[in-house]
Amino acid sequence: MPHWLRDVTKYQLKENDMESGVKILLERIKTNPEEFLGGEKYHKWSLIIDRYKDFFTEEESKALTDALRNVVMPQFNKEVLKKLMVEESDDEIFEPFGRPILKAEGSSITYSSAKAK
Repeated sequence: MPHWLRDVTKYQLKENDMESGVKILLERIKTNPEEFLGGEKYHKWSLIIDRYKDFFTEEESKALTDALRNVVMPQFNKEVLKKLMVEESDDEIFEPFGRPILKAEGSSITYSSAKAK
């Protein structure tokens, strides 16, 4: 039996008990965050979430949104920073706001103090 299934069995699913399903998904997001970043496995989870999201309580909806945000936003920030660092051409570096990027780490960007020529 997969380790995640053993963890899931501690929740007793009852008919119409979405809270248990939400708890299972929250645990799955913690143990397998890569499944919520895209691809085939994400598609499986997104279909389930989308199908039932209108029936979640406010608390359940917030818990899922917060958990997914913690997984997705670092990837989003990484992709945005990567896009900023991409060269527009072989000899010209992309310079947002007229200044070249010296360093991009996490959600912070360090620009050169020099203005673009």
